[in-house]
Amino acid sequence: MITRIKLRNWKSHLDSELSFSKGVNALIGIMGSGKTSVMQAIAFALFGTFSGVSSRRIAIDDLIMKKPQEKGESSIELEFVLDGRKYEVKRTVEKGKGTSSAEIREEGKLLEVNPQGVTREVSRILQMDYDLFQRAVYSEQNAMDYFLQIPKGKRMQQIDSMLKLDRYEKAREAAVSIKNRIAERRKEKLRMIEDLKERKFEERIRDLESEIKKRGRERERLKGERERLAKRMELIERKFEKREDVVDDLRNRIADLNGRIIYLQNDIKERKERFKKGEEIRAKFRKLKRSIGEKPEDSLRESEKSLEGRRKEYYSLETMKSEILRSLEELESAGERCPVCESKITREKRGTLISHRKAHMEGIEKKMGKLSKVISKDEKELEALKERVELLREIEIEREGIEEDRKKIAEKEREVKYSRKKVTHLVELVRKREAEEKGSRKALQEIVAKEREVKTKLESLEEITQEKNDMLKELKEERDMFLEYVEETKTYERITDSMDSFVFVLRNTQDQLRDEFLKTVNYIMSQVWNELYPYGDFSEIRILVEKDYVLQLKGTRGWVNVDLVSGGERSLASLALRIAFSLAFTPNLRWLILDEPTHNLDVNAIEHFGGVLRDRMENIIDQVFLITHEERLSDYITGSIYKLERDKKMDGITKIIVS
Repeated sequence: MITRIKLRNWKSHLDSELSFSKGVNALIGIMGSGKTSVMQAIAFALFGTFSGVSSRRIAIDDLIMKKPQEKGESSIELEFVLDGRKYEVKRTVEKGKGTSSAEIREEGKLLEVNPQGVTREVSRILQMDYDLFQRAVYSEQNAMDYFLQIPKGKRMQQIDSMLKLDRYEKAREAAVSIKNRIAERRKEKLRMIEDLKERKFEERIRDLESEIKKRGRERERLKGERERLAKRMELIERKFEKREDVVDDLRNRIADLNGRIIYLQNDIKERKERFKKGEEIRAKFRKLKRSIGEKPEDSLRESEKSLEGRRKEYYSLETMKSEILRSLEELESAGERCPVCESKITREKRGTLISHRKAHMEGIEKKMGKLSKVISKDEKELEALKERVELLREIEIEREGIEEDRKKIAEKEREVKYSRKKVTHLVELVRKREAEEKGSRKALQEIVAKEREVKTKLESLEEITQEKNDMLKELKEERDMFLEYVEETKTYERITDSMDSFVFVLRNTQDQLRDEFLKTVNYIMSQVWNELYPYGDFSEIRILVEKDYVLQLKGTRGWVNVDLVSGGERSLASLALRIAFSLAFTPNLRWLILDEPTHNLDVNAIEHFGGVLRDRMENIIDQVFLITHEERLSDYITGSIYKLERDKKMDGITKIIVS
C-alpha cells in the first residue's frame, strides 16, 4: 500500500504532501489543477519515468516548476508498505542534469543510492518493471482502453511480452533455426559420404604399404654404401685437418674484419647524415630560445602562477554569487520580518534590498564572464608554452648527440683504413696455403663426389618414401573421416528428432500458459463485471484468442466484440480488463490507478460506478487511486479525498484541500 507522497517544486506543486489509506483514494479537481501530476510522480518515484518522459513528449526539465517561480530542482519522496515492511524512495531532478540523486530504504536501512540501482530494487521488491506497471496498474487519462488501442494482430505480442511468453517464442525460433542448420549439415555430410565411397580406401592403402616396404630395403643398401665412403673420407681428411684449421682461422679473421669494415662504413655514413642536419637543429634551437627566453623553466612557472591566481579570483566570485543567490531566495520568501535580523521590514525596503542584490549579482556575473575568457586564453598560452619548452629539451639532447658524432667519424675512418691493410695481408696468406693443398685434395674430391651421389640418391629415395607415407596417412585420415561422417549423420539425425520434440514442448507450454492466463483473467472479469455494469443487456465478459486476443461482451443475441459497443460500455469493459490484468500480473500488490475512468459514462453509469467504488472495490483491489473532475464521486470514496485547486490564469501553484 502506498501511504504517503511529498512533492517539492514538482510541476505545479510547490510543496505538496498527501497521505493515502486502503480502499479508494481520490484526487478531485478541474483540468490542469495538478491531479495527474501526482500519479506521474508516483510512477517517477518508483521507476524513474512515466509515459510522457519515456515517449519524449515531456523533457526532464519540464518536471521542475517554471511558474509562478522558476526553480532549479524538484524532488519526490514516496512511502509504501509491502508484506509488513516500510519502504521509502526519494528522487531529485536538477535542471540540465536529469535525475541527480536517488535512494531507497527498507525500514530505515539504505538499500541503494544510484538512480538505476533504485529502479532495479523497486522492480525486485514489487516484482514488476515499469512496462508492467504502466499496462497493468496505471491507467492513464484516455488510456483506459489501452488494450483495445493496440492494433489487431499485435495484441498477443504485447500480452505475451507482459507474461514473458515471448521468451518461449524466441527459444522456439532459435531451436527451429538450429534444427534447420543441423539438417543442412547432415545433408552436406551425406553428399560427402557418397563422394568418399568411390575412393576405394582399403585397396589403395594395401598397395601403398607394399611399395613403402620395397623402398625401405633399397634405402638400407644405400646407407651401407654411404657409411663405407665416409670412412675413406675420414682417413684422408685427417691428413689435412691441421692445415685446414689454419686456413679456416685465416678466413674467419678476414670475415670478421670485413664485417667490422662494413659496420664502420654504415655507422660513418649515418653520423655524417646526422651532422649535416646539425645546422638546422642549431637554428631551430636558437629560434626557440628567442621565443621562450633564456630561462624557459622560470617563464613556465610564472605563467602557471598567474593562471592559478586568476582561477582563485574566479572561484571567489562564484562563492559571492552563490551567497547573493541564497540571500535573494531568503528575501523573496520572507514575510514581514528580515531573514537576517528578524526585525520588521517593509515591502519597499525588501524590494530595494532585492534590487541592490540583483544589481550586485549582475556586476559579479559580468566580471566572471570577462575573467573566464582571460582564464581560457591563459590556459591555451600555457599549453603552447609547455609544448615549446618540451621541444627545446628534446632539441638540446639531439644537439649534444651531433657534437659527439663529429669526434666519432674521425676515429672510425682511421679504424677502417687499418682494417683494410690487415685484410689484404691475410688474403695473401690464404692463397699461399690453398696452392700448397691443391694437389692433395684431388683424391678427396673424387671420394666426396661419389659420397654426394649416394647421398643424393638416398635423399631422393627418402623423399619419395616420405611422399608415399604422406599419401598413406592422408588416405587413412580420409577413411577415418568417412567413418566419422557416417557417425555424425547418425548423431545429427538424433539431434533433429530431439529438437522437434523440444519445439513441440515449447509451443505446448506456451499455449498452456496462455490458456491459464485466459482462465485467470476471465474468472476475475466474470466476478467484476456484474459489479461494474449497471444494465442487464450485457451479462458476461470474456477475452479469447481468435488469431489474436479479442475482448467480447455477451448480449441478448450472443457474444459481440467490444469494438462494436458504445463508448460507455467499452470504457467499463476496459476497466474490468484493467482490474483483471492488475490482479493477474501483480497479485502481491493489488494496486490500481484510474485517471478519469468515467470518461464516456452516462449519469446512471457514473452513479453505479461510484457505488462499486464504495461498496465492492475493497473486495477486489486493496488500494485504488482515482483521478477525476466529477465531484459527485466524493460521496463514494472510502479512503483519502483531496481536492486540488489552481489559478490557471495566474499560473498559480496547486493548492490541496483535504476533505
